[in-house]
Amino acid sequence: MKSYGQDAKEKLRVAISERANQIALEAKGMDIGLEPGTIADSYIYVQRMESFKALRASMLKEWRFVFQDIDAYAPNDYIKTLLILSLRELPAEEYLTFMERALDLAVEKRLSLQLTEWALFPAAGPNVATAINSYHEPRVRAVLLKAKRLFGGDPQLMVTLDDVLSGRAKVERDKFIRLSTGKPSIADPKLPGSPTATPVPPTASPTATPPAWQPSSAPAAQTTVPIVERKSQLWPWVIGILALVAIMVLVFKRRA
Repeated sequence: MKSYGQDAKEKLRVAISERANQIALEAKGMDIGLEPGTIADSYIYVQRMESFKALRASMLKEWRFVFQDIDAYAPNDYIKTLLILSLRELPAEEYLTFMERALDLAVEKRLSLQLTEWALFPAAGPNVATAINSYHEPRVRAVLLKAKRLFGGDPQLMVTLDDVLSGRAKVERDKFIRLSTGKPSIADPKLPGSPTATPVPPTASPTATPPAWQPSSAPAAQTTVPIVERKSQLWPWVIGILALVAIMVLVFKRRA
């Protein structure tokens, strides 16, 4: 990590403060509150702000230095929330280092448990499932076990941590992805050395199952009945002639 002189530290602190103020002004214009929870829930809008993009570009380079003395650069939870949100684009291995640092700050009571939870489980970005997908990695397990000791008073979060540590969270997430997209979750970022996920054949959606029977869209085959040309029958004419002869014989007999 590079060193900073006092002037460089002050410039960085002022830049972070100015960008946080600009984001606050833009958020106010969009009726977004500045409470940490509101800012986090409104990330889809915040991330589009030019002032936030500038903050993110700076933090992706300077975050290690900033988080060494977090209170000097982020004196309140509003700015700390912005800094945590700005790091969602970190590479997976570097994000794990950030998670470790966030836990250290929480133990030192310099970062609230709510902000620490957002750091461990970002709601968006490429690291949304870093801990879930790499739960078997020693560094990840150390982070999760440390989080369990820290969040012991939060039953709901304890259940989440247990699910991640056991691998159940990964199974459920992969199942959800397959059912919703028809594709296995093999494109998630993984830490170096993590095993490559085995591709899972796509599962057909229940709505895609064809009914037991349905009319065919192809035209029905037509059965051709051969037309046989019938020859004229002679027997009606023969009977008619014989009847006429019989009548004539009777007539001649009566005249005689």
